[in-house]
Amino acid sequence: MKYQSWRLQDDKKALHCEPLNVVSCRRKEVVVGADQYLQTANEQDTVLIVEDSTTFSALLSRRINQTLALKTVVAGTLKEAISILSERSNEFCVAVLDLNLPDASEGEIITPVLSYGIPVIVFTGNCSDALRKKLLDRNVVDYITKESLADIDYLLKLIARLRKNCNTKIMVVDDSSTTRLYITNLLRLRNFQVVEADGGMQALELLQQHPDVKLVITDFNMPEMDGLELTRRIRIHHKRDRLSIIGISALGSGALSAQFLKKGANDFLTKPFVNEEFSYRIEQNLELMEHIEEISFLSQKDYLTGLGNRRYFFDSAPKLLAAAKKEGKNVGVSMLDIDFFKKVNDTYGHDGGDEALRHLSLILREFEAPRTLVSRFGGEEFCILIIDENGDSGERVENLRKRVEESSVCWLHGSFSITVSIGHTCGPVMALEKMLSKADELLYSAKQSGRNRVVQNNMNNQRQ
Repeated sequence: MKYQSWRLQDDKKALHCEPLNVVSCRRKEVVVGADQYLQTANEQDTVLIVEDSTTFSALLSRRINQTLALKTVVAGTLKEAISILSERSNEFCVAVLDLNLPDASEGEIITPVLSYGIPVIVFTGNCSDALRKKLLDRNVVDYITKESLADIDYLLKLIARLRKNCNTKIMVVDDSSTTRLYITNLLRLRNFQVVEADGGMQALELLQQHPDVKLVITDFNMPEMDGLELTRRIRIHHKRDRLSIIGISALGSGALSAQFLKKGANDFLTKPFVNEEFSYRIEQNLELMEHIEEISFLSQKDYLTGLGNRRYFFDSAPKLLAAAKKEGKNVGVSMLDIDFFKKVNDTYGHDGGDEALRHLSLILREFEAPRTLVSRFGGEEFCILIIDENGDSGERVENLRKRVEESSVCWLHGSFSITVSIGHTCGPVMALEKMLSKADELLYSAKQSGRNRVVQNNMNNQRQ
């Protein structure tokens, strides 16, 4: 069956309006991957698909499973959907609904789904301007027409965005409570967390209380401090790549838009705006920041292990050294690498070698502390910089070596072991290059004297 044949006939329904049903996202902290990033995840991990075409629902279900790693539950009729909702409504993070079902051809499915507080995305065959307005008036998140496979890609992106929005905080600044309520409802419909301010001064105070705000939407015409001045003050402490600002005004002249952009805004909207354009502008600005953040992360982190790379090490080390020098603390520097790593690659292949590197990086993460810097320098070589608080950095490095020796790398249906050689030097703060060079010399000695050992010295008498 060709995709085009799944299109529905025109929806000729008089859809009534329903009150806004704000969805609250339940959250928990989870550790994701080797990066050990604390991320927030929704407890709901299932998408409800209500669609009478088994071919299309199977395709959609498979794409959601594979691309988003979410579970799916499929219903082919209104009756079946209501039965599922009565038993499992708390599992669903979003519902994807067809409007034309065998036992409900006029969009009746929307009402029961919204009554459970589940965000609704309509996936329909055709959507006229009149139907579009009626759907948005019913507070569905969005509507998508079944015209090409690209529409499924858009649906997947939208679902992913809705889940991410649960962790995204936006501030709305406007002296009109009516306008604030209207914008806040639009944002909450798409799962955003919202902070409200009735003016510029309150907005600045709330930004200090909520440093995780990602985007500020500010009106221009407000008493005491207008949107332009608020934008200027925000930009003193918040860069564009960390916080987006969108100016809005009923005075939508090109000059005002230009002034907002010059003061540091990322975007501008003229009131009244189309709800869909408002939502897309919001998410476009957030996605741009996320891309910048990802690029910044990748430039500082090793892609395989998630540890900092050489650039991250040399960017971060001066701050650690300055703190140690100010406090009169010694600093330990260790260079280490995996023994006979070429043999690991020859025996288990490069995939096995990569797994050994990941295994070592997880052990090194156990070694990490607020005043310890761990980085992958390249290949099988790693570096540790530590403020020697208690004079035990050498002992800690030896314990690290033992930890590696006693552990096993899980590989395919078995496991294998690795060892590391470490060169460790400790003493007063010196030029970073000199400490690294000394640790490298000691690493060479460790390898020459038999491997799987720590060779260390004390540099107290070698102050530069």
